[in-house]
Amino acid sequence: MENLIDAAIIYPEGEEKNNLTIHIANLLKTSYLLWNRDSVADVVIIKNLEQLSNGKLTVKAEDLRDTSDILKQYKKKKTSNNSKYQKHKNRR
Repeated sequence: MENLIDAAIIYPEGEEKNNLTIHIANLLKTSYLLWNRDSVADVVIIKNLEQLSNGKLTVKAEDLRDTSDILKQYKKKKTSNNSKYQKHKNRR
């Protein structure tokens, strides 16, 4: 994550840098949710990104994905992985 932030800091200003910054912020939010299993306020993610980039990167709350969307996506992947594991296990 630090390498992504460092790369975004030196990236030329423009739409691509903005999109990269939004992507990084959403990765931070997803990581937080996956590791903590708790809801997180968007302001926390925004402040973390600003701290990690020494104030050089920021996003707006409306740029972040909804918590429920992130958790739904994770549950789908987890369920899919569990069913693949069970199929493999049953073959033995």
